[in-house]
Amino acid sequence: MKSCPPLGTAEGRTSWVAAVTTTVLDGRAVAITSGGDETVRMWDLSTGERVGAPWTGHTNAVRALAMSVLDGRPVVVSGGDDDTVRVWDLAYGRPVGEPYDLGADSVEALAIAERHGRKVVVTGCYDTTVRIWDLATRQEVMAPIRGDAGPVFAVATAVLDGRWVAVTGGDRTVRVWDLDTGDPVGRPVAGHSGHVSAVAVAELRSGRKVVVSGGYQTDTSVSDLATQSPTSPALRTWRP
Repeated sequence: MKSCPPLGTAEGRTSWVAAVTTTVLDGRAVAITSGGDETVRMWDLSTGERVGAPWTGHTNAVRALAMSVLDGRPVVVSGGDDDTVRVWDLAYGRPVGEPYDLGADSVEALAIAERHGRKVVVTGCYDTTVRIWDLATRQEVMAPIRGDAGPVFAVATAVLDGRWVAVTGGDRTVRVWDLDTGDPVGRPVAGHSGHVSAVAVAELRSGRKVVVSGGYQTDTSVSDLATQSPTSPALRTWRP
């Protein structure tokens, strides 16, 4: 079987990679990456070649990426250490509108959700807040959500009982937030021995939704999204 060459064998990134997302553009699978060199870049997954020029505008490391659709066209949303969130036209790599100025200390993670029928960007920030922005208007739609004792390093979104929620990870806990009200849903999921740097939501065959979380520790935890209780022993995802 023919293997894909490493991304960027000819003109690769000049620094570390912090975020990756994938999509399809003009019938071909592409990867979009960002990192310490302040750029967002696109790669053809069949050839490993870069697609177009780097997308420039951020003035510090770009730590988070997400895909969405705005006015019928696919866009990429990015955020990072310059305290801004930017929206890019996927097809042309051009900025769409002005960046969001968060007024917060570094965007560590972001995800897309819906709120009252409108797409919103949910950001996890180093200043311990979760902030929610209307994707189209770039306006913050509610006061910052506060509750984590440390930086919010991970964000995922899901639908729970018909309402959109955000799942966040940071201060050795995983928390669930109602995106309609900003209120916590249930209690924090404790038990992590280090900072939580990654969260994801999955749906089991039974229809139950679970949160998979991991970070600065050797185990990955699985908890019920609705009850915030462990669903099984921690996954031993790393062994010496």
